[in-house]
Formats: sequence, structure tokens, C-alpha cells
Amino acid sequence: MESRLAAHPSADSSIGFVVENGTVEPVGAGLRKVRRRSRFAGGRWRRDVLLLTMMLALLVIVVNGVYRLAGKALYDPPRPGPGDAFPTAQASGYAARFAHAYLTWDQSNPQSRLEQLKLFFPRGADTQLGWDGRGTQRVVGQPLPAGVTTRDDHRAVVHVAALLEPGGWTCMDVAVYAAAGGGALAITSYAAFVSCPAVAAAGVPNDSRQGDDAAAAEMLPTITSFLRAYGVSSTDLTQVVTPDSGITGLRGAAVFVDIIRLFVPDLSEGGGSFERTAEVVMRWRTPSGGAVTQMYRLSMRSVGGRWFVHSIDGGVESPDVAPAVGGVAPAPSLSPSPSISSSRSPGPEVSNSSSASGTR
Repeated sequence: MESRLAAHPSADSSIGFVVENGTVEPVGAGLRKVRRRSRFAGGRWRRDVLLLTMMLALLVIVVNGVYRLAGKALYDPPRPGPGDAFPTAQASGYAARFAHAYLTWDQSNPQSRLEQLKLFFPRGADTQLGWDGRGTQRVVGQPLPAGVTTRDDHRAVVHVAALLEPGGWTCMDVAVYAAAGGGALAITSYAAFVSCPAVAAAGVPNDSRQGDDAAAAEMLPTITSFLRAYGVSSTDLTQVVTPDSGITGLRGAAVFVDIIRLFVPDLSEGGGSFERTAEVVMRWRTPSGGAVTQMYRLSMRSVGGRWFVHSIDGGVESPDVAPAVGGVAPAPSLSPSPSISSSRSPGPEVSNSSSASGTR
């Protein structure tokens, strides 16, 4: 309830004062409207904002403290784990070079192996590193690094695979020590033969996609011309690819032989009428004279009523290749395998189902 208290009149009886809500206001000849003071007047809102800021800051401190107690501070960067700083690339190459020297020997020229191992053991006591001086063995090509298991920032085990003659593919582990971030490396163990990774069961099931035979027939001439030019990087490539494709070809690494199967998914499987996908199984002839079957996925675009290739990708999964049953690979046979003649199909197979990409 508003309270009004008239003060004693002064010399000018027309002037007085009124007290309202604890505020004294002058009143002239007549009463005037008394303004209500805003809740933000007098700096009170500043105090509210300051109090709210302090409460939020306190809340952040409390939450951050709880996370620190749990080992998950909000603003702490992740700490590197043991071995994260180990130079895996440098150690892998070093171990592969060592494996080539370690696995190559000739009893008629033992000095050759000794000289190669001196690159890794300049002052080694056992200069042949355990070889008894008998037999002849060589590494075909170069050993391949197949992974690294780190122990700390300076020590790790490098897994290496090498093709031996005689012997076939062989896998082994080599311990490598790294210093100066990979600027200096050392072999710290005898190389140990280990089993190579087993084969995983990774069967690719046949799906139920339906194919568009009409679209496949329209694309066949373009795809044939494309693959013929793609293998040798012919100038004709520009006539069958989109200007922004960036496709350059294989530069003579393989020569087109034929198309075995061509599958174009139906429009109901997705995509538009001007952008389609084609899966092609075809054969290349390599400089060795032999032919090899490979599979690609082509992105096709229709421009002015003509189909053009926009991109080409490999690694297309096929049930023809993916093993349905896994296990350890058998030991290599030392006897020559009989030659297998491959029959050429008279023409490409165009199928209206996804089984065109391969069935068991």
C-alpha cells in the first residue's frame, strides 16, 4: 500500500513533500504522479550479474575439479601413450634392409653376407650372426614391413615378410632400438621366424540388386573405349572421360583384352538418370605376356545423350575372391604346378542381377 505523508507547508504553502515507498518527492501546487523506481535502478542489476558470474565460475571450478579427480580434466590435452613417439617408419625400413642381409647367404661366398651385416654390426663379435656357413639362400625382391609393436619410445618389434628362394614366403620378428627420434637405429635381437597371419573368413554375400540391361548396353561402347585407352594412357582418353575427371591412365603398364561382365544397378537402387554406377570385370595383358582378371567400379555421367567416365575405383569386393572359410595357409609346394589354360569368353556378359559380380 502506498503511504503518503504531507509535510508542513513552507513559506510557500503551495509547495510540500510526499513520502512514497521510502522516497521523498516534492509536490507543487497540486499532487503530481510519483514514478516507480525500476528494479534495475541503484546498481542492483550490476550486483545480480556479478553474483551470477561468480556462481558460474564456481560451478566450472567444481566440475573441473571433479574431472581432475577422475583423471579426465576438461582442459588437459591427451597424454601420449608409451611408444607413441617411436619412429615406426624409419625402424620398418631399417628392419627390412636388415632382413635382406640376414636371410641371404651363399656357402661359396660367405664373405658377401659378412660385409652386408657389417652395415648393422660394425664391431659385432658374431660377424655371421649365427649362420653356420652352409647352404645357399636368397631373398626375392625386398622384404616387406608388416607392422610394428612398440614397447616404449625407443624399443619396438618390427614384423617383416620376405619371399625366400628356396622356402617361399616367410615372416619374422626383429627387435629395433631407436635413438634421436630415428636418427640412429640398431638391431637388438636375433631375427625370429614366426607364423604369417592366418586367412580370415570374409565371405562377401551376393546381394539382390537388380541390373539395368538397357543402360549397360548403352555404356558398353564407352567403357570398352575407356579401358582400351586407360591401359596405355592414349590421347583417346579425353574423348570418353569428363573434363574434370583427372584420369590419366596406366601409362602402358597393361593392355586391354576384353570385358567379361558388366553390371549397372537399376535406378531403384539409387542414383539419377544422368549419373550411374557401373561395375566391370575385365582382363588386362601385362608386359609378361600373361593376362589377369580385375574388377573396377566406374562412375558414369550422361552429357548430351552420351555416357562419359567420371571416376574409376578398384578394390570392389567380390564373392569370387573373398574367402568364405579362413584358416592357416598351407605350406608352399616345391613341385611345379600344372599350367591352367583360361578360355576367353566370346563377349561380355551383361546381367540384370548383382550375381554378375560373381557367384561361388
